[in-house]
Amino acid sequence: MILSEKPKGRAASKAYHHQKIIDATIDCIASYGFAGTTVTKLATASGLSRGMVNLHFASKEQLLLAVLKHLTDEYRESWKEALKAASDTPMAKLNAIIKSDFDLVLIDQKKASVWLTYRVEALTRPEYLAYCDNRDRELFETIESLCLKIGAAGNYQVSAKSTTMGLMAISEGSWVDFLLHPDDFDRVQAVENCLTFLRGAYPNHF
Repeated sequence: MILSEKPKGRAASKAYHHQKIIDATIDCIASYGFAGTTVTKLATASGLSRGMVNLHFASKEQLLLAVLKHLTDEYRESWKEALKAASDTPMAKLNAIIKSDFDLVLIDQKKASVWLTYRVEALTRPEYLAYCDNRDRELFETIESLCLKIGAAGNYQVSAKSTTMGLMAISEGSWVDFLLHPDDFDRVQAVENCLTFLRGAYPNHF
């Protein structure tokens, strides 16, 4: 969350500056990549001094990990809140997760670009992979459990694991499509693509 005014109080001020640096780092990674994200650019983007940036984050690697954790937490909180607000049927909960995945707050061009950058970097940086795996594993298990309930209720002869993998592949592919073609991307159609897949797996429930 980007705050428009600096809050009062030491703790609140520290959190404010911390978040400004996180937001500035997301902007810089989206524009310049990891290699081009320097303390000088971060200071300019955040409106803070180089000293302030170094005060909050002792190293660039520490900052990059903090950004990844921020994005992961934001994503997880979004689908969990959607899950909590949905009515108490597995179909409604799956629908809510799908819609939250294409929320404007989560899927803007900068964040999609940054997420993809971290995914590529995670291939050689295990400290990044740990966060990416955690994000996928928790969501995967939640979706799979909902698919198991629908499968049992409708006596469907379809693997819940396969359905979950297919649904997540469509979602991830849509994020990449959005990154490559942001002007043509249709969020409503992206949701419908996921639901069409679920209708094929569970025709009597979707």
